[in-house]
Amino acid sequence: MTACVNRTLCSLFDILELLYFHVNPRQVVPVAQSNDKDRSSTLAKGLAVLECFNADNQGLNISDVAKLCGLDRAVARRLLLTFVDLGYLEQNERTFRMTPKVMAIAGGFLQSRQYGTLVQPILETYAKDLGTSVSLAVMDNKSALYVAKANADPTRITFGFTVGSRLPLYCTAIGRALLSLLPDARLETVLRDTNFHKITQHTQVAPGEILQEVETTRELGHAVTDGEFEIGVIGCAIPLQTQSNGQFAIGTSFVEDSIGYARINETIRQLSDCARTLGKVL
Repeated sequence: MTACVNRTLCSLFDILELLYFHVNPRQVVPVAQSNDKDRSSTLAKGLAVLECFNADNQGLNISDVAKLCGLDRAVARRLLLTFVDLGYLEQNERTFRMTPKVMAIAGGFLQSRQYGTLVQPILETYAKDLGTSVSLAVMDNKSALYVAKANADPTRITFGFTVGSRLPLYCTAIGRALLSLLPDARLETVLRDTNFHKITQHTQVAPGEILQEVETTRELGHAVTDGEFEIGVIGCAIPLQTQSNGQFAIGTSFVEDSIGYARINETIRQLSDCARTLGKVL
């Protein structure tokens, strides 16, 4: 149960990151090197500390955080203890972990965008029609970040991706759908800065091939991947740019078999309908 809660906190904290970074994407340089006088370096360092806590790093000590953030050990200690005082972290001897309080801030982001009241019912309708989960994602730095998700059967317990989960952009359908919305110059920059590596034997890692896939997504209005991120899984996604210039992608995945291949066209059709419906509320 504790591990499950920790994974949920780590995932939901990715939503918190958007409060600071979604409008102004994170810089590639370490936070400590920023000289921008219009920004609070202390806040940036503090958020960088919280970012260290994820599914792979659920419990960290001062030395761990200092190394991961490139901070002086004394600075890392002060920031960690401040978060303990504020209730966002808890300390057990030398180990620090996130507390449920971070969920309140992440929930505030979702509630302010009315994802629960406007977006979630739409996703649930299409998830039920498709018989599989449907997710809404935004691009955050070099990842596709899930901000809403609906399962076909809400009573089913799953151990897969949740709100706050991150997926790579270059080898997932939902990631390529997001890349297709970028201007050419920004797309080239993102691909140039991406660390391509094979996740499965089918993963495309040549920048030229990825660029061609993104161009195809632009032309067709949808993206399809086959076993590039998970063996035996087909991914389908639709890019969505709203009237307010919001950029999203709606995606789903299902098992790669004869039935799966036959349902690609119908899945794309329904996801396109879902995108049009979401476009009216986002």
